[in-house]
Amino acid sequence: KILVVDDDRNLLKLFKYVLEKDGFAVITAMDGESGLELALVERPDLIMLDLKMPKLDGIEVLRKLKADPLTAAIPVVVITASAQKADAERALREGAVGYIIKPFRIAELRDCVRAALSFEGDDW
Repeated sequence: KILVVDDDRNLLKLFKYVLEKDGFAVITAMDGESGLELALVERPDLIMLDLKMPKLDGIEVLRKLKADPLTAAIPVVVITASAQKADAERALREGAVGYIIKPFRIAELRDCVRAALSFEGDDW
């Protein structure tokens, strides 16, 4: 099960379409607060998290996820625009296992998800 948190409705639809086609159950949230709630309730196998969202941004959501024993072990991949690469690197320091830069190709998304789901320690 994959949780995708992004304030872009079209991007959520794309993630849902591609990942469900690949056999994953996908749940979505349009803001950080809803994403945190769903992470606690649903306990997904992976969280795809946009960094730039209103109210609670992705870095803050990531910190809260990593601070909670119920969600700390869930791998998180951050979604970022190319102009925000420094933010993605900051997210890695905060505990994300990887990042994907928008715009991305579908093959990149699939590779990223596969790598994150098999992530153990330093093999990203």
